[in-house]
Amino acid sequence: MKGYKMLIASFILASVPALGQFDRMGMGQVHLQSTTGSMYGEGYLRQAVKSYTRDLVSPNDGVVESAIAHTTFLKINEPQLDLREPCAIVAGLAESGRTSVIRYKAYLATIVFESPASFAGKLKAESTESNQYFSEIASMVQKSLLGQNLR
Repeated sequence: MKGYKMLIASFILASVPALGQFDRMGMGQVHLQSTTGSMYGEGYLRQAVKSYTRDLVSPNDGVVESAIAHTTFLKINEPQLDLREPCAIVAGLAESGRTSVIRYKAYLATIVFESPASFAGKLKAESTESNQYFSEIASMVQKSLLGQNLR
């Protein structure tokens, strides 16, 4: 019985930090949608930018990767937002991120930051949580660099 209680306690202790990282702002997974008319209020978006900026310097690699994806999504779909600080952090991650995955995703994001209108409405990934999101960005960048039409 004592071992059973210890096992349950360890599961609870292990799940608390994960829950805090999953849904810090009540957003959970952001589904990609065209946001020509923003579905979020300005205050909500400013708070999201603050949260993602904080997450970009997290010691958790998965949190950093997710923040890169969400910052990229915001740059494409909410061009009116002031994203100078998170974009600068992402540029630094492209050069000196902890892992090759972080550096690669940050590099792709910096390309998006240079020309977000080139990517607007063209990504088909269902969410920023999937690797498909960055695969589509990489494919579009490759086509662009090879001189092919993005359409």
